[in-house]
Amino acid sequence: MATEKDPREVYLKNVRLSYPHLTEKQKATEDATPKYSAAFLIDPSTKVGKQNIKRIKAAMAAAEEQAFKKTGLRYKDDRICFKDGNECYNQNGDVKDGYEDMMVLRASNPNPITLLHRNKKAVDPENSPFYGGCYVEAIVRLYGTKKGGAPGLFASLEAVRFWEDGEHFGSPPVGADAFDDDDEDDFDEDDDLLD
Repeated sequence: MATEKDPREVYLKNVRLSYPHLTEKQKATEDATPKYSAAFLIDPSTKVGKQNIKRIKAAMAAAEEQAFKKTGLRYKDDRICFKDGNECYNQNGDVKDGYEDMMVLRASNPNPITLLHRNKKAVDPENSPFYGGCYVEAIVRLYGTKKGGAPGLFASLEAVRFWEDGEHFGSPPVGADAFDDDDEDDFDEDDDLLD
């Protein structure tokens, strides 16, 4: 007999990965518990984006019902994992790279998460295909909590599957091809290396 799906669980398709900390835990703040985490960018103008948003809103309603129905509490807008990308700013006060006109779901988990390649083979953490800007599928579970002060609605990150490459956010990493294959130096004798 098949188990019934948790209504708070969401399967995100064709989302863009941002701020991935999938193979090593990071602290969100100095006093926070280290967690695996990521943000997922959803394009609300596409058919799949609209489907993702519909699923997220249904899971949010189920999580809210489960966590707050008996208490009458309501989470505040600044204590929610699902936001308008136009309201996500960098240190200069500009909308973050790639976030404009997107919806953003942030998720984390203190426990290791399932990481897969497109062919569903497990990812070697030492050779991860994930980077900010690639496209992935993800499974998250929404939950409400009263811990840490005001009530909030958050997402537990359960699994991420690499789907395809995308344009890197920021500067792409320098690869091995940036280095010469020969032992010769190409400095001109006239180069004044010391000033």
